[in-house]
Amino acid sequence: GVTSPGSTPFNFNNVLTGLNSNKTYYFKAYAHNTGGQSTNTTIKRFTTLKNIPPTVTTNNATGITKTSAALNGVINAIGGSPVDSYGFYWGTSPTSLTNRFEVGVTSPGSTPFSFNNVLTGLTCSRTYYYKAYATNSAGTSYGKIKYFTTLSCYGKYRNPKKLEL
Repeated sequence: GVTSPGSTPFNFNNVLTGLNSNKTYYFKAYAHNTGGQSTNTTIKRFTTLKNIPPTVTTNNATGITKTSAALNGVINAIGGSPVDSYGFYWGTSPTSLTNRFEVGVTSPGSTPFSFNNVLTGLTCSRTYYYKAYATNSAGTSYGKIKYFTTLSCYGKYRNPKKLEL
């Protein structure tokens, strides 16, 4: 600033932007008075955080019905930069999770951060596979693949033709 603090000690700060990740920076504070005198401090240093992808966990599905299920995930750590996307990949084969559902695009304020999505329009008596994901500028992380099976099309009986009354 350019204004005299009036009394001492006087605390001041500055926010630096555009810094590179995992890099050491050096700085020192100083002050000038109208007489041109300056007070210098010792040189200090800091290292910015390494930019790493977030960590995410896939949790068990809940609320499973014949045609829907809630997928659940947790962002455990944001990583070195804000999360800009998170959600689930899902499908009917563990090797082909081609459907993507983005739950959020705003970085959570704190971790762990739980999120979920209810899939609807599913087929009864079918197994579905899914995994949670979270992305930041360093990359995308995935949770483990989990699966669930929607409830039977015939209620608790698997083959209604064999029912005896």
